[in-house]
Amino acid sequence: MPRGEARSDSDWDILILVDSANAVAALGIWDVVANRIFYAAFHAVSALLIHDHIEVRSHKGTGLMFGQKYVIPGIFSADDGRLYAKLQDLREKSDYNLVYQSSEDEMAPLIEKTRVRVIFFYLNRRGANRRRYWRQLHQRWPRADS
Repeated sequence: MPRGEARSDSDWDILILVDSANAVAALGIWDVVANRIFYAAFHAVSALLIHDHIEVRSHKGTGLMFGQKYVIPGIFSADDGRLYAKLQDLREKSDYNLVYQSSEDEMAPLIEKTRVRVIFFYLNRRGANRRRYWRQLHQRWPRADS
């Protein structure tokens, strides 16, 4: 794959991570949910950075460049930047802090936020057909209220 190009199947890899978060949530394993939804956001942001020829070498660098290149200029909202930072913080606490344990109250709302805000905006920014992807997302994860 040429440098500066995201894999063509990366859209679906990202969606599979969110799908796995839903499956793990059904089992009540909230620390793993934190991991899966962070990595869905991380891979979406990483693919966006690669697409725009922005090189980063770390998780922290990915978050910093997301803020610098997309949030500060207004391409993504400050809420999107805060969501990404929160997902990263929760993932780090869940993976590395032995006394911290994620909860359903904390994680369940973030699954939907990640799906709709980070992934949808990534797909839209990449020039994807907005209506087609929105329909596919809703077919894959129908909302409880619809």
